[in-house]
Amino acid sequence: MSDPLHIVSFSGGKDSTAMLVRMLELKMPVDLVLFADTFFEFEVMYEFHDSFKRWMGKYYPDIPMKTIATEATFDQWFHGPISRGDRKGEVRGWPLLAFPCWWSRESKFKPLDKECKGNIRYIGYAADETKRLAGDAMKSDSYQSPLGDWGWAEKDCLDYLETKGIATQLHRDFNRTGCFLCPKQPRASLEIMCQKYPKEWARARAMEDSNIRAFHPKYSLKDIEDGLHDRLVAPPEDKLKNIDLDAIIANAKESPKCRNCDFI
Repeated sequence: MSDPLHIVSFSGGKDSTAMLVRMLELKMPVDLVLFADTFFEFEVMYEFHDSFKRWMGKYYPDIPMKTIATEATFDQWFHGPISRGDRKGEVRGWPLLAFPCWWSRESKFKPLDKECKGNIRYIGYAADETKRLAGDAMKSDSYQSPLGDWGWAEKDCLDYLETKGIATQLHRDFNRTGCFLCPKQPRASLEIMCQKYPKEWARARAMEDSNIRAFHPKYSLKDIEDGLHDRLVAPPEDKLKNIDLDAIIANAKESPKCRNCDFI
């Protein structure tokens, strides 16, 4: 029986990136780097992934980086019918806030679990993500969290990337950088996307318009767009002083409601 491989789950977010770069610096064993493509990463993330892969090829040519993806499509699930329960037959629509995300399961967990089976898997859970570190998966010897072992919090990861000149604006804008259309992300994150990432915002708006259910039970993406317009487009002078873009960005770093994916 061959020895297990040491596989790094690399999302391109600040935590998994900091983990991988530091592991390489410490000459920890890394046999394979896996990126699970959800098909809904930010365009900047795909650009970062490509540049990081070139960097790996230059300095660590013996460590392959592999992109894996599900054969399922988001449209099949988004527009498809619910197969069981009280809502059986209804159009599924956006992932529900109260339940684990079906697209995270299909596009990330299943492909990664299949690829990593029988091997050692390194996951970028930061030291201050106590619930994730205490999860059932981390009780297995096959799952390792170097960031937790080093005591690195999420801010430490960003600071480390800044010192290395690796951090992107995406890492600075968001605490998590997964699917841009995740309804579990904080509202402030959506406001940042609306203002700074127009391509992703347009795609999310189009998806919302094509479904019978709103993006979020308490508000739609249009509500966010209209609200920002009222606050940021030629507001009255007495309201202008109350707009704090730095605070909006800070609030975008609030953790999402869903802790089982990297939204990031």
